[in-house]
Formats: sequence, C-alpha cells, structure tokens
Amino acid sequence: MPLLYNNEQLSNILNDKQLTLDMAKAFLNIMKKELVENQDSRFVNIYLEAAEAHFTRLLNIIWACAESPIERIFMSSLYMNFIRNHEPLGLVITAPMANTVQNMEELRLSINDMKAAIRSRQLTGDDISFPALLRDLDCAVETKEISPVQYDLNLHLLWCYHFWGLADALHLTPQASFPNTLSSKRGVRADLLFWVPNKRDFKVIVECDSYQYHENNKSFDYDRQRSRALQLLGFKVLQYSGGEIFRDPIRASYELYDYLSDEIEKPEANKMDAEPISSSLKED
Repeated sequence: MPLLYNNEQLSNILNDKQLTLDMAKAFLNIMKKELVENQDSRFVNIYLEAAEAHFTRLLNIIWACAESPIERIFMSSLYMNFIRNHEPLGLVITAPMANTVQNMEELRLSINDMKAAIRSRQLTGDDISFPALLRDLDCAVETKEISPVQYDLNLHLLWCYHFWGLADALHLTPQASFPNTLSSKRGVRADLLFWVPNKRDFKVIVECDSYQYHENNKSFDYDRQRSRALQLLGFKVLQYSGGEIFRDPIRASYELYDYLSDEIEKPEANKMDAEPISSSLKED
C-alpha cells in the first residue's frame, strides 16, 4: 500500500482532517497485520476498534483547538508515530485548560476517586466488570442522578483510566493556560503541554513559533519572558519553528516522539539529589 509522500504533500495531508483520518486508518491496518501474527485475533479487533474511536476523538480535539495549521500538522504527525510503534492508545489529547496546574490536579483527583469507588464495589462483592459499571452509569443518567455532562465525564474516566489504564499514558493539552504567571500578573498560554497523570514530575511544553510571531522586538521579548516563567514553574520548554515542522513534519515529530518516550521512562525525581547539598551546608 503506497504511503510514501514528499514533505509538502504530507504537510498538506496532515492539514486536512479527512485525509489525516484516512492515513491513520491505513497505518492501523498495517498494524493489524503485524499484530495478528502474535496476538489473539479477537483481542486485536477490539483493540483496533478502540484505537480508531480514540483517534477520531483526538482528531476532533485537534481540529477544534489548534490555533494554526502548523499545530494541526505537528500534533497529527506526532500521533502517527504512536500508531507506527503499536501504541495507538499511548497519547491522550485533552481539551484546552483554563487553569492548567489546577485542572491537571482535578483530573488526578477524579481518577483516584473513580478507582476508590471501584475498589469499594469490589470489597462489597459487586460486579466491577466494564459492562456492569456502564449499566450503572446509564441508569444514573436515566434517573437523573447525574447530568449528561457528568455522564460523559464518568464514561471518559471509565473508558480511559479504568478499562484501558491510560493514567500512565502521555497526555497532550493544546492551548494550556497559566493565569497570573508573569511578574505583571499577566497569564501565559502554551502551545502544547505534555504531561502524565501518574507522573507529576513529567511536564514538557512545546512551542511552535512562526516567523511572523517574532517580527518585532516586543514579541521576541515576551516569548523569552513566557519561557522563563514556565521553566520556573518546573516545565521543560522545547521550541520548534513553524518552518521546520512544515518542511519536514516526519523528522520534527519523530524527534519529539523520541525525546518524550525517553523522558517518560525516567524515574520520578527524588530527594537524593538534594541530600549532598544539605549535607555540605551542615558541614560548613
């Protein structure tokens, strides 16, 4: 199956929603042929159906939230790396966050509350299978114990974080806002935020800068202020130019995929690095 394009063609494809979906499905079909050789075919079919539904949802978020064609191309190209490496559920894309630090913690708390509720059901001997949990959720919305919005949130939590266990997966939040961040109390917004619910230390921001954005000294100075402010909050900041993404989306996205994959495997930071400093201060 021909999936070879020059870079300009690929950028144009990744800037078209239907063509991007078609490309993802083609990669999933290749993945299916590779998986059925070693996996149960029924599991593979269920897994790939979930992967297609997952990517369709991600694609809708990308097209709704990306502020430029460059961001659409970059996010779509990045996800293709997950499919080609047999990780179609390895990237979760969220809607933009208005207060990112707070909203990340809220999701973590929601995941923990869901897990606690399921453990409680298990201890009382109740059925904790996914169909049983889904039936109870359907009943709750039908009897108006929960609203449709709460239903959608709980369904998303069950599907992503109970059934598929994606709390360890890489999360991408486009247009992540950080209010009152600069010394002037002005907020900042990051193009792409990468984080992991189960790894609080994993915080990477990627900026997709166009040449037009830095066409004057004021915008250049503001960009430096934003980067410093985000780094002081504990985020690593990587910067890509719009030109390098458009000219070679495969290279740019694979470089980022490779970096993120290496970073996510690193153990959480601990106090060991700080101990020599405190010890030396005591000795003085």
